[in-house]
Amino acid sequence: MKKILVSALVLATASCASSNYCKSWNNPASQGNQDSLDTFISALIWVESRGNDSAYCASEDAVGCLQIRPIMIDEVNRITNSKQYLLEDRWDRDCSIEILKVYFEYYGWDDFEMIARGWNGGPKGYAKSATEGYWEKVKVRMEALNA
Repeated sequence: MKKILVSALVLATASCASSNYCKSWNNPASQGNQDSLDTFISALIWVESRGNDSAYCASEDAVGCLQIRPIMIDEVNRITNSKQYLLEDRWDRDCSIEILKVYFEYYGWDDFEMIARGWNGGPKGYAKSATEGYWEKVKVRMEALNA
């Protein structure tokens, strides 16, 4: 059912070099307006890479502003039932954000804490105590951006 929902959403842009899949981004229902979503994404990017689109962590092969690993590319391709996302897409900010969207919408996470902790710790990351510190960093950055 989730796959059908993800696939049924409207194509908004084709920012990724290989992508013909991107849906309109809807704010998680409990979060409010687009500004809060933009702040959340900016905070997540800051925690992951300090805003550096060229960030690279060789030990994890984590790339780009959201430090996306090859396994995430495999996961979003599984979710979209395609091979449209390529490893080089991780270097592109818009594509990285699109990958984040595909991932969190597929799992149905409906608040920023679940999204952040799931992004950090995988599909069940929102329930892992190991992701609590990551969420705290994101919250602190969101507060700084809102100040």
